[in-house]
Amino acid sequence: MIKQAYASPAELPDMPWPQWLDTSRRVLGMSWAELATQFGHTPQALYAYRHGRRPRSENQADLARALHVSVNELRRRAGLHPLPQDEPAPAPTPGVRFDQLIAELPEDAVAAVLRIAGVAAAQIRSLMIAHPSESS
Repeated sequence: MIKQAYASPAELPDMPWPQWLDTSRRVLGMSWAELATQFGHTPQALYAYRHGRRPRSENQADLARALHVSVNELRRRAGLHPLPQDEPAPAPTPGVRFDQLIAELPEDAVAAVLRIAGVAAAQIRSLMIAHPSESS
């Protein structure tokens, strides 16, 4: 039995994945339902993890956040290889993202978006002209 002397799940000794998950939950003072809420899933979603299944990559960041550990710490405890970096991927370049977003829009919607962007750009330019010292 693990004592409540651990401040966080990251401090727990090595143990099998299901045991670590359960012990981490108890160290944080959460029920399975509370952990599921923090994780953003139903308690049933945690059932497979409780019985040895490893979290899929798209769920790891949410589960790590709910357990107050890094993604690589969660992966280590689950017996998975670490990611090259333990930070979220950088945001895509705004221009590329914008192009991707409007690529599938109908022509009239693209025209509307470009009009709105043009108005916003004009307002930004006018603010920069009116307050040049604040824009540099």
